[in-house]
This record gives sequence, structure tokens and C-alpha cells, in this order.
Amino acid sequence: MPAPCVTSLGAAAGTSVVKLALRGHTAWVSSVAWQPGSSSVLVSSSYDGSLHVWDIRSSTPLHKLAAHGDKALSVAWQPTAPPASSEATALPQRFISGGADNLVRFFRLPRTE
Repeated sequence: MPAPCVTSLGAAAGTSVVKLALRGHTAWVSSVAWQPGSSSVLVSSSYDGSLHVWDIRSSTPLHKLAAHGDKALSVAWQPTAPPASSEATALPQRFISGGADNLVRFFRLPRTE
């Protein structure tokens, strides 16, 4: 059995081809959410209880978070207010996860300057 991974599939003429596999979780990947406004950043949740933040331009996670004491079932980015000016770009920095431990957890990405 292959290691659990986040997989991007490309479909052509009824076939599926793996375009990208991000490996790091140790159990089933339960949810994936792309960062709104970004074409390269996503967060994944897994039955191993963890969340991984990925930049698909790299093969290793940017962040690994021990999120839940049981399965992490879902993840979503928290919406943000639009930027004050058209020149500013404010990508969401917060995300939320829900787990089989009956917890909803809130996370914020570390600031990068």
C-alpha cells in the first residue's frame, strides 16, 4: 500500500495521471483546502491527527501541526476582510480544523517578513 499523500490528478480522455504527490502524513488524508488567492499553498488534515501546510513548489511541508488527539477530519481557511487598497494583497493566514476528538481548533500561520 502506498504511503498516505496529497495527490493532484490530471484527467485526459478518461484516464487519471498523478501530477503531484505530497508525502508526510502517516494515515489517510481526510481533507485539503487551498489558500484562497494562492495557487501554491494548501493545508491538509489527516487521520493521524495532524495538519500540514504545504507550498506545492516544495516536496516537504512548511508546517506540521499536531492538531487533534484523534483523527483530524476537516480543514478550511478562515475568510479575511479584503485588503484596504487594490495594491495590497492579504492572503488568509488563519485556518480551522475539526476532529474526531470533538474539538474545533483555530490556527494562524507564522508571519514571514
